[in-house]
Amino acid sequence: MATAYLAAVGMIRFGRRREPLEALLLEALDALERAGPILPLDAVLVGTMNAEEFAGSGNLATFVADAVGVSGVPALRLETASSSGAALVHEAAWRIRSGRARRVLCVAGEKMAGHSTAETTRILAEVLAREERQYGASMPALAALERGELLLDAPVVLLLGLALPSEDGDAGDGDRGRGVVLRREDV
Repeated sequence: MATAYLAAVGMIRFGRRREPLEALLLEALDALERAGPILPLDAVLVGTMNAEEFAGSGNLATFVADAVGVSGVPALRLETASSSGAALVHEAAWRIRSGRARRVLCVAGEKMAGHSTAETTRILAEVLAREERQYGASMPALAALERGELLLDAPVVLLLGLALPSEDGDAGDGDRGRGVVLRREDV
């Protein structure tokens, strides 16, 4: 089974931004390109939450694939509420470890500014299943329960792995000694 590495990481300034979500994703791609080459790719994964409602944006995976100039590869949007970024890493690692891909681009972004607190709260509340909301569950309440569970019952180790690309930009087997290996149990 193949080993998965994080070959490059790019991050942009966050906070209240006036730019549309698509512009933020392009800025993130620029930051990633400065960290290392993006192409070639075997898949494009985009993570965001409620982009249609928060930002009026859709079809973001195709937008990103077009922006980096790839076609003929899967371009997918993953949306798992506040864990969309983790879902991207999990899916990318699975694709690499299974042999379905060698290089996967993961880009995530949110654009929640521009709405009132009440409207933002309503949108976030609808992330939960209707049955959960009917019993009074909220995102903050579930986060508090999860945090309590982690603090009381289980030691937690958070690991971020980074493999630097080699001189030719490839993060393949030649970089094995320069990064942290992500195993199935880590993702």
